[in-house]
Amino acid sequence: MKEVLLITSNVGSVFSNKSTIRKNWMSNIIKAIEKEKAKLVAINIQESGGKDFKQFSKDVPTLVSKLHSKLSDYRICRAFLDIDHEQTEEYTALSSIIFIHNSAVEHTKQYNFRTSEYSNLKETDTIISTDFTEKSGWARKEKFSRDFWPSIRWGRKGFLWTRWSLNKRILDLVNIHLFHDESNLAFLENPSQYSDNRAKALNYTLKQLSKLDTDKTNLFIFGDFNFRLEIRNFIKKITKQTTEREFENPEDSSEEGQKGSSSSESEFKNSSTSYDDLLDEPMRRKNSVVEYRTNDSNSSCLLRVGKKRFDFHDTKKLIQNWQIYREDDREILNYPLKELPISFPPTYPWSEDPEHHDRLMNTRAPAWCDRILMNETAWRNLFGENEAKSCAFYQTFAENVCTGDHKPVLLAFNFTSVP
Repeated sequence: MKEVLLITSNVGSVFSNKSTIRKNWMSNIIKAIEKEKAKLVAINIQESGGKDFKQFSKDVPTLVSKLHSKLSDYRICRAFLDIDHEQTEEYTALSSIIFIHNSAVEHTKQYNFRTSEYSNLKETDTIISTDFTEKSGWARKEKFSRDFWPSIRWGRKGFLWTRWSLNKRILDLVNIHLFHDESNLAFLENPSQYSDNRAKALNYTLKQLSKLDTDKTNLFIFGDFNFRLEIRNFIKKITKQTTEREFENPEDSSEEGQKGSSSSESEFKNSSTSYDDLLDEPMRRKNSVVEYRTNDSNSSCLLRVGKKRFDFHDTKKLIQNWQIYREDDREILNYPLKELPISFPPTYPWSEDPEHHDRLMNTRAPAWCDRILMNETAWRNLFGENEAKSCAFYQTFAENVCTGDHKPVLLAFNFTSVP
């Protein structure tokens, strides 16, 4: 039995008319929980209610209740669901679901941010809450301000925070969803413009958390960070012996020809704001596609990049050989946070077609968007003085089925030090 199991999952594809995806997601979450039998299980989900959140947000509490009903060893469930999409200035679509093992009830308390006190749990204590007002106090939630990029509507991005005491050890559990890359072409021209805005949001989050001394607690931030590869290095690796060619093609550079669209893209598409019109400077490749060919023949194209297209000729090769470009995942190095070594393929953008679950969509470059990070205090308490002694493991799961465009990620561990 592990002490803690943390899971992050972007469920933008789970809430749809494709019931297979939802069944796959549910069964694999249950398998992961039953395998570890952790004392505390925390599931952070992003895009609660999915792409069509106005239609499916109402299904989120039902999903949580159904999940809880399958876990007989976890009588206590506390879920904090941000699903009121009519509160547009506050809506993040973030949800955190916590299960407490029956054997750990007497040793677990939850912090109330309003009273600044910890409360004991009762064996029949189940809360499925959509109330994030001050009077509740069990969770803190904040949508990222428009000030991070005033001219653009970012939609459902922010953080959700709960605090727990497990065996007298304080755990701060933070769900986060950072800004995505809207245009592959803009990313090619100025790779830092999106990561700079993610940095503003994440550094702001860390500053807000520090107001309650999170440097002294075990802080875990897990969610969809939308971290991306160093795109130029990555493309260079997968297009050796090719020539870059640019073509004017407005139709292809927008949305035509896509095999799927990510949740974030679908969300932005519903916005009245045009991204390209909001760039600080005119983008040279705004109405272009960029091809990487081995010769003049159209059939020699290995990679085609448009605004919302990243069409590599063999996505299975990208999955199988992910170690080749693992070193290009460097955005995390900008932050004072720790992460266990990654030993799994990119978590995004997987096919949303259950018949082709082993493929990547042709919308974005592969990326490890879904992560579980921690502060220095948590790292020390996981590993003590000898990292080799830790039995923590960090992995993706549901590899052999379709769970949508994101694969869920888990971290299971015991603390090695005494609280």
